[in-house]
Amino acid sequence: MRTGRGHAGPSRRSFTPGQKLELLAGYEQAVAAGEGGAFLRREGLYSSLMSEWRRSRDAGLLQGKPAGETVGRSSVE
Repeated sequence: MRTGRGHAGPSRRSFTPGQKLELLAGYEQAVAAGEGGAFLRREGLYSSLMSEWRRSRDAGLLQGKPAGETVGRSSVE
């Protein structure tokens, strides 16, 4: 696949808030069963992404937003 700059390479995946919550729940179940790494490899995800999504979930940024509304970042104070 070609990007807008003429470089060949994979496109970046994006996830809806619902998909993030679903994948995060699956990851947390896999971790409890000692299979967290296998889950990440199977889904092509990184543990740092799970940490970011967990912070967003805990801050309430992944729920209650109408479809199409921008989800912002939590503020660090």
